[in-house]
Order: sequence, then structure tokens, then C-alpha cells
Amino acid sequence: MRIKNLTALTTIGWLVACSGLPLNTEPPRLSIAGLSLTDANLFEQRFKLELRVQNPNDFALPIHALNYVIEINDQPFATGVSNRSVTVPGYGSDVVEVEAISNLGGLLRQVKSALKGELRYRLRGDAIVGENKWKVPFEQHGEVDLAAAILR
Repeated sequence: MRIKNLTALTTIGWLVACSGLPLNTEPPRLSIAGLSLTDANLFEQRFKLELRVQNPNDFALPIHALNYVIEINDQPFATGVSNRSVTVPGYGSDVVEVEAISNLGGLLRQVKSALKGELRYRLRGDAIVGENKWKVPFEQHGEVDLAAAILR
């Protein structure tokens, strides 16, 4: 029994050491910092999406890639991927500019929702972090009051 425990502890220690990240690593926090239309045609719309990436750890966190989906009022709106690497300093943050793509159906659904005045959004996806490129999920949601935003 002791040999099994020793083997399990050794294996866990080896996996942690090889990951390049401490055992108590917290995942990065991602949120939408900005969204602007860059190109549009009948079938597809492209947006510049600014993502704020916060690192709640006391060490630098390398992020190698992102895969993300934006939903508005519980409906798919835009998706994107990025292989742009960024290293976020410990207890720091950075804004990463990536591209998000929507199709005509997603845009039309959101125009209809926008007429109601309030938009709920959700950003979800995965970040690839660390030397061994671990896949870490993230999710953030909130609301935007369009009437208040327009009157500013």
C-alpha cells in the first residue's frame, strides 16, 4: 500500500514539475474591453475585439492562444481564435486585440435584441497557458444598457 501511495505522489510531483506552472495556479480572467466593426459584407462581419486579460497569480503567465465565443441575449453572436502570444505579469493585466467574426444571422438577431434596449452578453472560451500549453476554460458575463450608453 505504501508503494502505491509513494508512486502516486511521485507521479503527481512529476506532472506538476513538468507543467511549468505551480500547483496552485489560478486561471486568467478575461473580459471584453472593447468591440468595434472593422469590415462587413452581406455574409460576414469582422470585429476588432479587445480582451482584458488579468493574471491573479504572483508570477508571469504565458498565454499562447485563445478560442472564444461571444453570446448576446443567450444567442451566438461572434466567434474567434487567436494564436497571438502574450505574457501577463504577475498580479497584472494586459489588453489583447483579436478578431471576432459574425455572420448575417447573428447580426440580425442582435439588431432585433438591441431595439429592446438592454443586452446581456457572455464571453466564454479557452486559453492555452504555460510551457506545456494547458487548456484553461474562462467565462465572463454582464449587461449593457444601450439607452444609457447612447446618452453619454
